[in-house]
Amino acid sequence: MRIDIITIHYSLFIIHYSLFIIHYSLFIIHYSLFIIHYSLFIIHYSLFIIHCSLFIIHCSLFIVHYSLITPFPIYQVPLILASKSPRRIELMQQAGLQFTVQLAGETDETYPPELQREEIPLFLACLKADAFFQAVVIPDDTIVVTADTIVWINNRVLGKPAGRQDAIDMLEILSGNMHQVFTGVCIATNAKRHVFFDESKVYFRKLTLDEIIFYVDRFQPYDKAGAYGIQEWIGYVGIEKIEGSHYNVMGLPIQKLYRELCEFINASKILTVSS
Repeated sequence: MRIDIITIHYSLFIIHYSLFIIHYSLFIIHYSLFIIHYSLFIIHYSLFIIHCSLFIIHCSLFIVHYSLITPFPIYQVPLILASKSPRRIELMQQAGLQFTVQLAGETDETYPPELQREEIPLFLACLKADAFFQAVVIPDDTIVVTADTIVWINNRVLGKPAGRQDAIDMLEILSGNMHQVFTGVCIATNAKRHVFFDESKVYFRKLTLDEIIFYVDRFQPYDKAGAYGIQEWIGYVGIEKIEGSHYNVMGLPIQKLYRELCEFINASKILTVSS
């Protein structure tokens, strides 16, 4: 009986010890997993630090690169548009030009009768520039832009209509015919001046009198050369094709103005005329 008790006691001791060994082994495994997890955390944290460092380096290089970029000169020079034309204002805004609108009052737009075609808007653009500089004092680094647009057909100029009947008469002349649109532009500072022009050919289909009257009464194009705006109803339904700049017909050849401004600023051109 005594031997059985000792055997049982010993067996229990063996079981207890085995459980201890199992428990200790599980502890070692758990601790090893903890070490592995902690090591992975350290690796992950190190990679995060490296990523943040690379991001900071990238941002620093971007700032250095951006600081070395010189903006286009056209965006650095103060620019004034001496015109109240909503279309010219809109075109310059859409081109991203930074400018202010400043007027010098009304200008007498009388020109010598011997002038023809592009000579007329070039003369008037310069006339507007002269009037502006006589009335307004500006810094030497400021550029002033003035412009004038005419419609030319059958060797005569169509300016802005004097009233309703004049507008109807002009559109009847344009109806079914090709006409030319000339815009003269003057770019000027206190010290120098440059003028240029652009030409577009516009082809109208034959308009009915009812269409002409509808347009004149609805849109009242009394502030537009030739009594029409290409961006309005009549432009969509009445114009068959255009040769040249669409924006020139609106009143400002913005593509050419951008190029001429860049050249004017970079090359410091003196008074020239280009076509």
